[in-house]
Amino acid sequence: MKHKILIALALFTLLSCMKIKKKDDDQPQAQTAAEIKAQSQPSDKLTYKYIADKSQSVNKIQFLAPSGWPKTVLLKKSDGSKSSEFEIEFNESYEWSDLLITENKVYYQFYSFFDGQPVLLEEVEVLPPLNTTIEEDLNLAKQFNLNSKTKYIYFENLNIGLQKHLYLENFSGKIQIKNLISKSGFIQSFPISARAENDVDGKDGGVIELEILNGSGDVTVFMKGENGGNGSLAKPPDDFIKGEAGGPGASAKFKPVYIPDSIFPYYACVAAPGNGTNGSKGLNGYNGNSGKSGGHSGRASVFVSSNNLEVFLTSQEGVFGNGSPGGIGGEGGDPGLGSDGENDFKIQTKGNPMIQLIKKCEPSMNGEKGPTGDPGLPGGSGVNGSKQRSCLQVIDKKVKCINESY
Repeated sequence: MKHKILIALALFTLLSCMKIKKKDDDQPQAQTAAEIKAQSQPSDKLTYKYIADKSQSVNKIQFLAPSGWPKTVLLKKSDGSKSSEFEIEFNESYEWSDLLITENKVYYQFYSFFDGQPVLLEEVEVLPPLNTTIEEDLNLAKQFNLNSKTKYIYFENLNIGLQKHLYLENFSGKIQIKNLISKSGFIQSFPISARAENDVDGKDGGVIELEILNGSGDVTVFMKGENGGNGSLAKPPDDFIKGEAGGPGASAKFKPVYIPDSIFPYYACVAAPGNGTNGSKGLNGYNGNSGKSGGHSGRASVFVSSNNLEVFLTSQEGVFGNGSPGGIGGEGGDPGLGSDGENDFKIQTKGNPMIQLIKKCEPSMNGEKGPTGDPGLPGGSGVNGSKQRSCLQVIDKKVKCINESY
């Protein structure tokens, strides 16, 4: 009996192990981090992707709307030259496709209705599929006025000439390149010398997900923050920092003089007027304006599906802007005025025309203009941005990252 029980337990244990092994065998292949993230965090934003036809040439854009949207919405569409407005209906999967028949950027605005009035749900700006050869540096951000409404750039073919640059500035989103040929070219956020306007912080490089399906040659993905703006010039001097004016000299003194048989009273100068005093020194000039901070480098996640393309990752923070010099000191105060005594005489005699002056005063001198004030203090410098983490994976090889500490 004991032997039978032991045999039964052994069979049960074996079957259990077989079940567990069978369950492990049925497990799906390991998912990428991006797939897991996409499943665990469903988007509440409109997303889109490019769709190729049988010739493998992209000719459609497919939108995926959040499940909370109504199935039927109003669409306003424009490519910069012509506009249209019509209703569209998403399918059961909340998808809707549109043909791409222009080389311009296309503006899509999706509206629902509330109390009979259109309410904007979301707007996106879609680039056409690109076939681009770069023989001189190309700033794609400026060419298409890239902004936060553009989240996807698709190149069917991208050919970058020897050490030429494709600039994306602070674009953030997905970039997919079907075919890339590069001769030591660069896919770069900001140019090395790019600097923000005065008194403006440098922009961060973008946060991009770059996927290269086929390629040859070598390319550097260079995440570069924009340099901080310099401080603008200090405020010019004005009356608020002008020195005090000098005072007038002391008044002349007069006294009556007796002249026999005269019917008019006479006066003579007994104390000449004093010289005017000097103007005071101007106040210090206004302080210079501080330089602004450089932008962070930006982050890139690069996935390459070709062994024929060598990809390098590098990054550089935006450097600080310089403060401006202190402003010019305030103007010196105006000189105090001297006098020739004539006006003092009129004041003392209250302008009586019957009183005659038989002995005039020696005129006095004006004071001197005050000296210019000292310059203001220079503005301080900004601070550098930071180098941020970027990562590269070629086919199924180990992911390599730079700037791991950030």
